[in-house]
Amino acid sequence: AYQLIETELGIPVLRLEYMPLDLEFKTAIWKETSITLQFYYNENIIILYEGEKADNMSVGIESDRNEKKTVYNERLNQDITYLGNELEDGRIEYETLLTIDENIYYFSGIMPEEEFVKIIKFFSFKTS
Repeated sequence: AYQLIETELGIPVLRLEYMPLDLEFKTAIWKETSITLQFYYNENIIILYEGEKADNMSVGIESDRNEKKTVYNERLNQDITYLGNELEDGRIEYETLLTIDENIYYFSGIMPEEEFVKIIKFFSFKTS
């Protein structure tokens, strides 16, 4: 899927360099200017959206979220803000949104916070 993102979309490919043992790739959903990679973490769906031209997409992730936190990603040389939202059943859904060079990268799902933080802490861009 990473290779197809690079060749078909022509955008830098954000990679999950750390993947928990319980995280399994499910499918890739292609659209004209984006791809959504879906994974399973136990019984929960986790998504990684990668797309062109962030200004053409509206994502209001802060509208219903709370618990804003930050983790430093050495590979991207930047702080990454993530948000947690407690669901009615007590589980917490985490998400982060990165806009880099007008491209948008969105990662979201229900998993332990420690695992979510490890994943975003080790995000990296594919290098040739």
